[in-house]
Amino acid sequence: MRKALIFAFASTLAWATFAQPAAAPKPTRGDGLVEKLKAAEPALKTAFQNASQKAESGDAAAAEKVSRWLVYGQGTAVDLKSAFTWANKAAEAGRGTAQLHLGLLYRHGNGVEPDENASNAWFAKAAKSLPAQVEAKDTDAMLALATLHYRGWGGLEQDRAAALKLNQQAADAGSPFGLVEVADMLWDGKGTHRQRSKAKKLYLEALPKLMTLGEAGSVRAQFIVGNMLAAKRMSNVRQFEESIKWQQPSADGGYAAAEFIIGARHQKGHGTPQNDAVAMQWYTKAAAQGHPGGINNVGWMHGNGRAGGAADGAKAAAEYLRAAQRGNAVSQNNIALRMYYGQ
Repeated sequence: MRKALIFAFASTLAWATFAQPAAAPKPTRGDGLVEKLKAAEPALKTAFQNASQKAESGDAAAAEKVSRWLVYGQGTAVDLKSAFTWANKAAEAGRGTAQLHLGLLYRHGNGVEPDENASNAWFAKAAKSLPAQVEAKDTDAMLALATLHYRGWGGLEQDRAAALKLNQQAADAGSPFGLVEVADMLWDGKGTHRQRSKAKKLYLEALPKLMTLGEAGSVRAQFIVGNMLAAKRMSNVRQFEESIKWQQPSADGGYAAAEFIIGARHQKGHGTPQNDAVAMQWYTKAAAQGHPGGINNVGWMHGNGRAGGAADGAKAAAEYLRAAQRGNAVSQNNIALRMYYGQ
């Protein structure tokens, strides 16, 4: 009898425990992002207009800013052709960060047909121009020169230790983007041995700083925050739903890289219900702007019968070729395999 009473009492406790209403999840910074972006929009539009006026008067730094914001859709609508025009003006004026930016536009075919020779020529000019900007304590120049060293572009030998040093210099100067670059290199063991505990600390240090920039309208920061949340580098859990909150606004605004990521989330069902049709919509938008990953994935969807019809190898091959011409390594591999197997 005593045992029965104990069992009954325990059952009552269990029922009481499970019957309690679940606590509402605490709001995250991502939950408040859309409202903060609405509040920031007038200031962003004014900043873009002011930069445009300076660019029109020949200010190379302003011309580069206008170009980048036209790529992001920040304070203005996305316009890759205009972004290319302003990048070219800033690069011609000898600004190293603009020369790297222009080289990347040529490399990926954004606002212009892809041209690897032109891309390499501008990288070479950037390699000569950037050291002066670095000396002037320009953190973006530090990150740009680090990119050239990391990739071995612009006539520089690949030197990841030099890249790490420049990224660290940017981080020490207060750049949260520099913090993330250093963390990435420490995590992957590039330019140094793997130091994942230290990398995790740097990610956690950078995250709130990038969130603050993102809430003020920085698309660059929003995109990186989304990537960080989706990776298993700050914790053992991939926060896909939260990452979408940070990347959906810029995808809606036409930023190609964010369009591609949102497509991938829908294709794989990461943080949102799996939906091939929606994935294709986003991939197609990114591909229309020349995004190599978007083009590759449009091809993959066609090749695997997930684009709304039967598998179509010819369409897949055509898209892989387009992406390969824009430097997409996955597509280059896909083309090589098709040639090898005679497909």
